[in-house]
Amino acid sequence: MHLLDLDPELGAGLPPDAFAKARDACTVPVARFEPSAWRAPWGQDRWRNCLGFLMLSGASLRQATIAGRRRSLEMLGAGDIAQPWLPTRTADVEILGRVLEPTSVAVLDGRYQQLAAPWPQLGAAIVGRALTRTSSLALQHALSQEPRLTTRIHTLLAHFARRWGTVHPEGITIRARLSHQLIADLVSAQRPSVSVAMRTLVQTGVLTRAGGGHWRLLGSVEDLLADELFPTGLAS
Repeated sequence: MHLLDLDPELGAGLPPDAFAKARDACTVPVARFEPSAWRAPWGQDRWRNCLGFLMLSGASLRQATIAGRRRSLEMLGAGDIAQPWLPTRTADVEILGRVLEPTSVAVLDGRYQQLAAPWPQLGAAIVGRALTRTSSLALQHALSQEPRLTTRIHTLLAHFARRWGTVHPEGITIRARLSHQLIADLVSAQRPSVSVAMRTLVQTGVLTRAGGGHWRLLGSVEDLLADELFPTGLAS
């Protein structure tokens, strides 16, 4: 499939004539995954020199477990670059990937890199996507230092809504099923405390269930989409 049909924003740095040429030239295989542990759809040799998966839809998790006890989670969604087949680097840390929602990815393999070589702007856009992941992780780390759990949760959910939300008249729905335990792992908290904090956010009118295990942030869409570290209407 044509990569720039799947994700036109990757070509934002190209002039119109170059965009058209790159669109025609750069084709990629697309793989689809159902919720489960990440499993490569092809043999291991296929991943040599592969840039990674460009996530097109769905959601997945990357979990790091230290010494079999402490763990942290990273959530990935549309637009992110992932390499779930990478091995764990140390004996004490285990890194696992899990598909949370039905997910489609574009495979940026060696063939794609050859096709895209005439347009270095595409490579720069891929690097930018990878750096976006580091920014999200930095936000998640900063939030772990925030003492107010409601602030931690609401800010992280607002960040997810800005990146992967669906706009509704009353707010933005996050396109991923987020259980209390999953949210607890994402904000470095205990599940019972998260349940209490979620109930507080619902009671104060900034959050509601949207069905199917999804959550909807309530309020002005303009405010929710604003590029702020701490969104307005935060419960304390």
